[in-house]
Amino acid sequence: MRDLPTAIAKAIFPAVILFLSVLVKWSRSYFMRRTTVLDDITNIGKPRADLERLKGTAVICGGSIAGLWTARICADHFEDVVIVEPEGWLSTRDGCSDIFDETGTRIGGSGLCPRTRVPQYRAQHGRLSVLLCVDDFLRRSFSVFQPIAFVALRQLFPNFEDEIRRVDGRIAKAEYNLQVSDNPKLLHMPEVVSPNQNYAQCFFVTRESYERILRRLVTGYSNRIRWVAGTATGLIADERDPATVTSVAVRTDSEAETIIPASLVIDCTGGSQAGLKWLKRVFFDPEYSALLYRNKSVPRGAIPFDNGLKIEYNTVHRYRRFRVAVPPELRLRLPIPGGYENAAWLHTYLPRPGLNRKLFMIERMEGHRIEWAFGGWGDPPLPETFSEVKDWLGNLEKEKETVIPAWIYELVDTLLKIDGDHETESGRYPSCSWIRYERAPYIPSNFVAVGDAVMRVNPTYGQGCSKAAIGAITLDSLLRKPSMLRSTTIPRGFGRKFFKFHSPRIASTWDGTKPIDYQWDTTIPVKGEKLSDERINGKAAALLMQLAATLSSAWFAMFIRSFRTSDVWSRPVHDSLSHLHPVLTPQSSFADSKSQAQAHNPLTMASPAVPGLFFCFAAAVLLIFVSVSAPTWDKISFLNVDTGGTNLHFGIFGYTGTDTSIGYLFPSNLGTNNNLNTTTLHNLTKVLILHPVAAGLSGLAVLFGICGAAYHRSGTILMAIAALLAFLVTLVVWIIDMVLFGIVRNRIRDAADSDDAAQYGNANWMTLGALVSLALAFCAGTCGGIFGRYRRRDRA
Repeated sequence: MRDLPTAIAKAIFPAVILFLSVLVKWSRSYFMRRTTVLDDITNIGKPRADLERLKGTAVICGGSIAGLWTARICADHFEDVVIVEPEGWLSTRDGCSDIFDETGTRIGGSGLCPRTRVPQYRAQHGRLSVLLCVDDFLRRSFSVFQPIAFVALRQLFPNFEDEIRRVDGRIAKAEYNLQVSDNPKLLHMPEVVSPNQNYAQCFFVTRESYERILRRLVTGYSNRIRWVAGTATGLIADERDPATVTSVAVRTDSEAETIIPASLVIDCTGGSQAGLKWLKRVFFDPEYSALLYRNKSVPRGAIPFDNGLKIEYNTVHRYRRFRVAVPPELRLRLPIPGGYENAAWLHTYLPRPGLNRKLFMIERMEGHRIEWAFGGWGDPPLPETFSEVKDWLGNLEKEKETVIPAWIYELVDTLLKIDGDHETESGRYPSCSWIRYERAPYIPSNFVAVGDAVMRVNPTYGQGCSKAAIGAITLDSLLRKPSMLRSTTIPRGFGRKFFKFHSPRIASTWDGTKPIDYQWDTTIPVKGEKLSDERINGKAAALLMQLAATLSSAWFAMFIRSFRTSDVWSRPVHDSLSHLHPVLTPQSSFADSKSQAQAHNPLTMASPAVPGLFFCFAAAVLLIFVSVSAPTWDKISFLNVDTGGTNLHFGIFGYTGTDTSIGYLFPSNLGTNNNLNTTTLHNLTKVLILHPVAAGLSGLAVLFGICGAAYHRSGTILMAIAALLAFLVTLVVWIIDMVLFGIVRNRIRDAADSDDAAQYGNANWMTLGALVSLALAFCAGTCGGIFGRYRRRDRA
């Protein structure tokens, strides 16, 4: 019997380790599937067999970035794909031709037709934003936008890199040379994300060239894709079942209206967000509305269309851009760090949230042009001409004691020597908005929306194009579900299911940028909100930005997720960013990267959080046992008393035979002349409630530890904090245990004149064991949180 506890411990210990390992693996897999598209990318680009395709036509309303991504996805699943685009020239040769050749020479006659509905059509794209939103940061961590889109594009179009280089675009590491306010130290890609400098890659090209390349590749991919020049004006629902859309009404260039039958309608109308108007029109039609309520198609708890379904705020943000064409004789003389030929994104200056307002960026564009982009929150003064740039930078230094790198002034002086007019563009950013379709009262089964048609965030952060990619990949993942692959029709409820899957994958783009935008008092908040609502998240973001210049771990905390896929900022992929680097670099295939990522899973490699997680789990179990001590469970007690034939066991909420209560009196038949029921001792029995409190804190530490092991190192840090709090509470209550029951034990022994009359119970030692476990958990969690990145670097 003496060996029984040892045997039980030997059996339980590996079982607990296995349980925690499986739990960690499941948690990582769950959060990755829920909040990223990493697991979905490997499946995109695989067409269905002709006989297995979905019947009918996928009608895509809008032929911009989101529409092109969605058309490429739908071409793998549907018999027919129609892109409805108001600007008819986009489907012609002019809409697909290159503007520059691989040497950066402009191709005559190309690029003369502007996009009338895309404000940033000629702006540089390829940014990786680094945003932070604390609440999401705690549970997921970050997102990678353009690198993720780049991975997906290579999967869809094997020649995509050649296409980028063919137009004088650049493929380079996702590096943005970020300077935050008055800190002269640039923030570079954290090594914890890219061990051995195996950096994620990104493509740098203007929106105009990117869209032309994508349109050419998508249109050439399949003859199932066709274009209709016109504007989608509304949805036509089934008269007998308005939960299904039968067709789309389109107004053509000749002002005639045509009807296009639709198996699936995808709203890719961008900032106009026309889909919301279409749904409201159907929902508020008395005939359709009665049918919807009668068929119970309106879910409980839905947000009314006109009362908060669409939320929006305005940053009061304007911008001005100058593009300077650099002649051949000056290119090698430009004072650019690393040289002109290696330049992609030269410099980014961002203000500290809420303190100063101005920002600027410098990047090299195709066609041997250098773009200077200026902007700011709250309508700050901007340079009117390129000749004013140097004075504007000087004023910025004086106003905020900012140190602008000297080479930037030298670059301005050099570019000012170039004769001729420079390209200039200015404007205002539109309001940021989010239509929370997943909570709408009416979503047709065959209606979805992608890109800005769902959410439009501050363009400063450069997340729009990748957000569109996330929506298209999410659509593909749903269409590849086993039940969908066995079907040739869109099932009932598909649209609502899409939005429920889609929302958590893009939510970090909203919840990551809004807290930062709310730090400026000029921002017009969402109706019903106050700027102060995001004060904590915004201040934490500002603090991380401040720390990031000196702590790479803080910079890593700002570096965003798969979007949780994303772009210059973040809320709320987890530790998977450290797993993403092989995925995001061309040296390895995606299949190889998946196997490399598997090498990081918790069953083959212990996370820095695992030791602390085990100790927190052990402490939580011990404290839970203690919390159900006598009178609930007589086997566990703090004091055992033999009263001459009757054994009493004292616990947290009473003793043998009594009801449970917080605080209790000791029985009078112990021969102590009732000197145990003093006010002090009675109050001490009330303090025993701290045992369950400590158990709860330990359980919280376990949850944080699971997040740390499965998701992101911030969980390990939070586990250490929770373990420290639990340790302090346990230490206090253990001292009280020993003092309280020590006094009672001694008085009972004195009254009975026998040392055997009262003995400490096992709960005292279980509490002590929990105390030691929590101390070890705190040490392990602290070491794992602070030094975990060095282990990853060494491992690489």
